[in-house]
Amino acid sequence: NTYKEPVIVKDSGRIRIIDTDDILWIGGAGNYVELHLQNEERPILHRETLASMQEKLTSAGFIRIHRSAIVKKQYISELKPTENGDYLVTLKNGATLNLSRRYKQSMSGILS
Repeated sequence: NTYKEPVIVKDSGRIRIIDTDDILWIGGAGNYVELHLQNEERPILHRETLASMQEKLTSAGFIRIHRSAIVKKQYISELKPTENGDYLVTLKNGATLNLSRRYKQSMSGILS
């Protein structure tokens, strides 16, 4: 098993060390990302770009599914094609995200 770097996040005045296994998906908003964790209601805001998070987390099983979202492959429970060629991605916790056509190739491992 490869060692995975945790994600270090400054969260309202404290520093949190987050195991990548606890992250379901990450949404991007400019220079910030929102980390959606398994056992937490609200996402954690982290000052880093989605591109740089993606670079760090690819080896931990994360893939880009949208210009503003990366998701941990093992948490995907369902993919449903939509009429416009995108997919609706359902996670094991019930959250739904869009997989845009642009990023379909990143899903080829799952869709094949």
